[in-house]
Amino acid sequence: MAGVASVNEPSPQLKPERVRSLEFGADAAFTGGARASFTLYRQQLTDLIYRRRLSATLTRTENSGAADVDGVEASLHWPSGVRGLAVVASLTRQLRYEITRNEAVPASVGKVLTDVPRTLVSLGVQLEREPWSGILVYRQVGHVFGSGDDLNRNGIEGVYGSYDRYAIVSGKLTRQLGRQLSLSLAIDNLTDRQYFVFNKQPGRTLYGELACRF
Repeated sequence: MAGVASVNEPSPQLKPERVRSLEFGADAAFTGGARASFTLYRQQLTDLIYRRRLSATLTRTENSGAADVDGVEASLHWPSGVRGLAVVASLTRQLRYEITRNEAVPASVGKVLTDVPRTLVSLGVQLEREPWSGILVYRQVGHVFGSGDDLNRNGIEGVYGSYDRYAIVSGKLTRQLGRQLSLSLAIDNLTDRQYFVFNKQPGRTLYGELACRF
């Protein structure tokens, strides 16, 4: 059976997407070298680009959407009491990130933006003791709805084509061999977690690096 061709045409009036942003933040420094920061933000996205379906075989790319994004970011650097060793942490949380207008896909209004997780969290320990430096970090990423899933229908996880929430541990250790030369060993996905971001992601992976900087 012959396939049905699908054609997408760009709008001649297509413009870049735009964002207006307002932020309120505070930074704090404590005795002993501890630091913390906190930011609240609000964004208004306009001229978002979507495909409007004109017929069974024709779509048109146009500026048709708008969205509101409200969220919070926080970070922490806290010396452990052991020389050169500190606890580091960060958080990004979307309090609201939804479509407010979309003439091309009206049913998407009220749905969340695609490719954006609601929550990202990291917690780790950082080493800075010459000639050594390194970091070991736990990172957690929330579920996302992938590109094109404007109606937020794909909540399945653990299979090809899904966008899983996941948590992985990664680390890197570096030794400075001179002013310009360093040797590093890094490991991603230390616990060999199996997860999917459309495709199955790599398991435990080890990297070595010899770097010379001029």
